[in-house]
Amino acid sequence: MLTREQILAMDSGPELDKLVAEKVMGWTSIAKLRWKDPKGVTNFVPDYSTDISAAWEVVEKMSRGKTDCSFVLQFHFERYYAKFGEVPIDNKRWNSYLTAPEAICKAALLSTLEV
Repeated sequence: MLTREQILAMDSGPELDKLVAEKVMGWTSIAKLRWKDPKGVTNFVPDYSTDISAAWEVVEKMSRGKTDCSFVLQFHFERYYAKFGEVPIDNKRWNSYLTAPEAICKAALLSTLEV
């Protein structure tokens, strides 16, 4: 299992996208570049960590079916901060990122993997 530090050290791009697809979105790898989503549809992994519309799918997945889930995305001094958690959301362990998609993806992974 990846550590918190390993997740935070990852660059945006295909490797982070694959990790989000598997651990957060429930996709399964079936070939080097082909993945199957939870509905059984085979496709390429979306650019979760670089495309805001794909990253927003992560936000929707994280909040689906939960009544006490909170998501916060802040922009402060040219950096993005994101966090998922139970309401009220704690103020511990915020990390900063250059882009909103990267912030969303890493916050989702940290929350899902509980690291």
